[in-house]
This record gives sequence, C-alpha cells and structure tokens, in this order.
Amino acid sequence: MRIADADANADADAEADAEAARAAAKIAAAKAEAEGVPAVVIDTGARPSVALAALAQRMGARAAVLPRADARAVSALIAAAPG
Repeated sequence: MRIADADANADADAEADAEAARAAAKIAAAKAEAEGVPAVVIDTGARPSVALAALAQRMGARAAVLPRADARAVSALIAAAPG
C-alpha cells in the first residue's frame, strides 16, 4: 500500500524534485498495471483531480473520490475492491 498526496513532489530519495517525482509516479503506475497489481486511487480533494484520474487510468485502477474520507469510508472502499 502506498499513501501519498495528489501531487508527486518528492522523488524516491525524498529529494524535492517534482518533475522527477511525477515521472517516477508514471513509471510506477505503468509497471503496476503491467504486473496486474490490484489498486484503488483515492482522491480526497475537495474537487476531483484530473491528474489522479489519469494516474488511476494508467494503473488500470479504480478511481474513487472521497472528499470527506475517514477510516470507515476508506476501509469500506478497500473491502469492496476486487483482488
């Protein structure tokens, strides 16, 4: 499981390099999709994020919008996910 904010802004070495972090996120998403890793992308923003929807699509993942996410809502979402 990986939990992150909507904007990739640090690379794998925790360096503040947004461009490298976004590129790494795209590569990781494509790899997850190619390997068939079951995934759910949860968007907790006040407005749905186009970037997160695109990331979910690249991963072959379900995109869920939960602007008022709490433990119960996230748990129910994960429990209902296939895989």
